[in-house]
Amino acid sequence: MSKWLFFACALILMACDKNKNEWKLEGVIRDGLTGDVMPLVDVKVEVKKMVSGVYNDIVETAIVGVSESNGHYELVWDRDNISYLRVTAQEDLYFDAIVEISPDDLKPGEFYTQNLNLTPRADVEVLIGSSDPAANVKLTFYSTDPYCTCEDDGAWQIAGNQDTTIHCMASGGQWIRYKIDASGSNGVFTHWDSLYCQPFVVTPLTYIY
Repeated sequence: MSKWLFFACALILMACDKNKNEWKLEGVIRDGLTGDVMPLVDVKVEVKKMVSGVYNDIVETAIVGVSESNGHYELVWDRDNISYLRVTAQEDLYFDAIVEISPDDLKPGEFYTQNLNLTPRADVEVLIGSSDPAANVKLTFYSTDPYCTCEDDGAWQIAGNQDTTIHCMASGGQWIRYKIDASGSNGVFTHWDSLYCQPFVVTPLTYIY
């Protein structure tokens, strides 16, 4: 009896030692707008490792996986000495969810929980134009949305008889405030308004002086 007990204890100790040689990460992936869980989402872990006793600055993929039907994911990979770790969830028509995790927060053999929220993408198509040779039209976006690219190049402006089309992106389900300053033969106009960015579709905005 004592012999079998010895082997059982040895197997348990071996399993414990193996687990300590693994990093473990888990969490739930959700739609950041609706809160719904998201299955079949690609998720990966990237790290910077120690090589020959020195931490290098090369980011490499440690493991990839996919979320389950309930949005839950688990990633387990061989333990290395790491100085940097980030986890990324990716899905079509969403902005990537990227979170950096301090390696000091990880414990070998124990799951670290990191939930991820994906932000739905909205596309915006803006057309500003004029048939007045004396026209000057300027469109300015004001947004605190970290994913909004509509204001990346500052104000959009045309002069005279012309038009321009602008394509940009923003978080779905958000409003973007904008201002139009226009002048020409018909007078001077200033117009403030907001544009609602519908998720997963192209939202148009047209202003013709």
